[in-house]
Amino acid sequence: MKELSNTKHHRKFKLNYHHLFTRWRYLSLLFLYPYTLQYNYQDSSYSESNLGIGGGRYSYEDCSGVHTQGFGDVGQSFSHKFNSPVRLGVRSSFGSYFLIVPELGLEWKYFSVGTTGVRVGSTDAYYLDAGILNQIPFASGKGLVNLGIGYGNIKPFSRLWLGMNAIPYSNVGILIQPEFPLGENKYFFINGRYGSFKGRAEYGLSFGVRFQYR
Repeated sequence: MKELSNTKHHRKFKLNYHHLFTRWRYLSLLFLYPYTLQYNYQDSSYSESNLGIGGGRYSYEDCSGVHTQGFGDVGQSFSHKFNSPVRLGVRSSFGSYFLIVPELGLEWKYFSVGTTGVRVGSTDAYYLDAGILNQIPFASGKGLVNLGIGYGNIKPFSRLWLGMNAIPYSNVGILIQPEFPLGENKYFFINGRYGSFKGRAEYGLSFGVRFQYR
């Protein structure tokens, strides 16, 4: 009887151990998933720079009523993606304002997160992203905050993005950004935005170039 009891206890221990091992295996896979994405992404590092210029109009309200204000701005950015998922850079834009924003992020093929926003999905296909100061020039580009969906490698575009943005605009507006290839690792982009605030049009238009260096 004692031997039979020990056998049952041994079997129970084996079953518990197997259950515990299975749970930890799934947790480990979940923890290591971003690193799996990393190795699916491009192993080589690269640098990227952007130059852009634009302008537009936003509305504001005070005690005397609703008013409009025109603006123009220029921007530039530079970033470097390392062999690891780390991306470092800086973005600047100026007009009636002047802003310099450091860029620090982790970037994989299907996911990225950093100081300038979050992306879910591959830029070679469909993706969803939410950005903060992530497109130069800041005001006439994608605005200070934006949310939209994009698609990569859809002819004749290298990328096509459609979404909405706000700030400096007083109301949310529709934004579109088509990007066209100019040559190897050279691209031309346009940002067009339109909305309204209490009957006053709010719009922005900018264009620029993007370069990649490998």
